[in-house]
Amino acid sequence: MKIELKEVQECELMEYANIVLTLCKEHFGLREKIGYSDYNNEKENYNCYNILGNYKEKGTHFYFITLDNEKVGTIASYEQNSEVNDEPIIYIDSFYILPEHRNKGIGRKTIEILKEMIAPKKIELHCLYGNESEIFYDKIGAKKVKIVYSI
Repeated sequence: MKIELKEVQECELMEYANIVLTLCKEHFGLREKIGYSDYNNEKENYNCYNILGNYKEKGTHFYFITLDNEKVGTIASYEQNSEVNDEPIIYIDSFYILPEHRNKGIGRKTIEILKEMIAPKKIELHCLYGNESEIFYDKIGAKKVKIVYSI
């Protein structure tokens, strides 16, 4: 089982964005379930073009996660300063493993590969409460460093 991160080529950006839209549908479904009022406005405005546009402005690196050369997920990363302590970090976004490939160690290996690529910088991300990804991040030893409350 060979897991790799393959940088997305310009001609593959729409394919990448379409996979990310699948992630967004899951994400917005979870947001609706927990009562986020911004759900309807955001889901109407999410499309391939604004996904790519927002990320490209930040100098984002897009990757397909591959398992034996088959595309099984996505991850994006860009540099920014931490919201916690203002140190330079790598922020990850659009980290998504297709449902049929989950629970195979692909996510854990993806994070290991990314950590090697960006060392010594730290990785940060946001994870919506109640998302099954929250369990994954706990399992790999990620630390919760910020909590946001919505009233």
